[in-house]
Amino acid sequence: MLPARLSVVIPALNEAAGISAVLQALAPLAARGAQLKNALQQAFADLPAVQEVRGEGLMIGVVLDRPCGALVRTALEEARLLINVTAERVIRLLPPLVISEAETEEIAARLVPLVRRFVRGGE
Repeated sequence: MLPARLSVVIPALNEAAGISAVLQALAPLAARGAQLKNALQQAFADLPAVQEVRGEGLMIGVVLDRPCGALVRTALEEARLLINVTAERVIRLLPPLVISEAETEEIAARLVPLVRRFVRGGE
């Protein structure tokens, strides 16, 4: 039988090890999110209608200077991208947690031309 103090410490250590494993598993997700955010920031740097590209982890928002709800349908039909729009003018991307580096690049490659065409009036 373990002393009372150890019976509290050992489960806490196991819990800490579990948290460490979770954080280690999430590290690639942060890298994919940063990759996507950086790619979009670079692609839209010359486009004043894109006010900001922001995000945390894999949740990325592209803030436009105008309502962009129409892009939801266009993205699905033309680029096979599932996006949503929040606050009328924020394109929100929520890629799957199992996304690869190549798939991250593909999202940017599909989204950028759509947004550029939309802000130039050619929805």
